[in-house]
Amino acid sequence: MNGPFLSHANLRQSRTFRTIWNYLVLLGISWYVLTVPVYIALGLDSSGWSLALDIFWTLFFIADIFINFRLPIYKNGKRITNRRKIARHYIRGWFAVDLIATIPFDLILVLLFGSQPGMLQIVRLVRIFKVFRLFRLNTVVVRLSAGGKQGLVTDVVLDTNNHIKIALMLFWIVVGLNTISCGWLMIHPDRLTGDIATDIIY
Repeated sequence: MNGPFLSHANLRQSRTFRTIWNYLVLLGISWYVLTVPVYIALGLDSSGWSLALDIFWTLFFIADIFINFRLPIYKNGKRITNRRKIARHYIRGWFAVDLIATIPFDLILVLLFGSQPGMLQIVRLVRIFKVFRLFRLNTVVVRLSAGGKQGLVTDVVLDTNNHIKIALMLFWIVVGLNTISCGWLMIHPDRLTGDIATDIIY
């Protein structure tokens, strides 16, 4: 992975790349946080365009893991570019969460066991692992607040920027309402109509 695309020089110089990449990470996190509860509550399976999106996001977050092993970091006010130190920092930090959330357990189970009785429900449940990446939300928001710059940005941004506070509050409200709705549907499966939009709105 020493090609020009992932070289330190290119990553440092491309603010646009960093910003777009972090927006994609945020979009991927949002996709899983909102859709996984729906898949579980309505008993849906990945197929067609949703399967294509699952494969896309899986490949994207695999690439994200490799990139995180190479991005310079800031520690104690110092910029660190040493690959070993970066790797050690990442492994001790978000690596385990990213790895568990990235491994496509659902697709692996489908390939190994197909549609055996009871397996589809397990496949839907293991998708919960994909939601683990939600724990990285604050980190991604902080990176976006830096605008892709190589400045020292810490979590203090989350406490001082009112726009970010409001955006995060709205995000958590949407996530909460979606999760509560899906929980209600699981408690009252007799109310399901078979139409996804109608069920969620109801």
